[in-house]
Amino acid sequence: MINNFKATILVDNKPNPDNSSLLSEHGLSIWIEVDSTCILFDTGQSHKCIENALTLGIDLSRAEYLILSHGHYDHTGALDAALQYAPQAKIYCHPDCTITRYSHYADGTVKNIAIREHAQHTLNEHAQQITYIKSFNYITDSFGIITSIPRNTSFENTGGIFSIDLKGDITDTIPDDLSLFFLTSRGIVLVCGCCHSGIINTMYSLQQNIPDTPIASIIGGLHLVNASKVRLSETISRLEKVKVPFIYPCHCTGDIAASALHDAHPERVVPVYTGYSITV
Repeated sequence: MINNFKATILVDNKPNPDNSSLLSEHGLSIWIEVDSTCILFDTGQSHKCIENALTLGIDLSRAEYLILSHGHYDHTGALDAALQYAPQAKIYCHPDCTITRYSHYADGTVKNIAIREHAQHTLNEHAQQITYIKSFNYITDSFGIITSIPRNTSFENTGGIFSIDLKGDITDTIPDDLSLFFLTSRGIVLVCGCCHSGIINTMYSLQQNIPDTPIASIIGGLHLVNASKVRLSETISRLEKVKVPFIYPCHCTGDIAASALHDAHPERVVPVYTGYSITV
């Protein structure tokens, strides 16, 4: 059981309103401290998360674990720099984290969104430190990874038109999507990277694996940026039924969805930004 939990958003789409020295970007990186254990969850799109950690006085060499939520460029950009600071870190990711992948847009644009070559090279160099996770798994007795999440809801999808080929013939279901869970004295803290599996699917799967334990907080990207009105309405409704005390949306949640969540539950939803710290 974790007594002290703290998460700091090292980089996010939203800038810090009070500290212009902290750099923002389209990406996500979260520094997590649980009792005496430190975890780096994702590394943003560039090295900005590293620069911000230094600005915030965070000692990245303390990272015992480096965990990747999935293999998109905006979550893996500073892998090389992170492992220079913490070369001993145990690396956890899904085996499909390094597949080719593209995003297709309505105007016909196709963008390569896969893990970049330098990050792939870094993973190859540190191959002996990598543990591949393909299912629900405890890392310690108080925290773990949930992945290969059943996609059971009718209203959730991956949040975009994704493929593993340039033409778009082969759909990318983003099977490598994973989230972290922490067993704290107040309940489960769920930390998401992009939650391409859907936050409700993820939450339900977590409850099936850890029954009779309330979810105390949800932190991270919920990938509602492209959500339909039906999906957003259903998401808000089902979060209400579970009555999660605190939700801290960021990154790919999107401004409209984050505002809708906050409007529905102003006392429970706190949209966050680069440099924001959360204590549970």
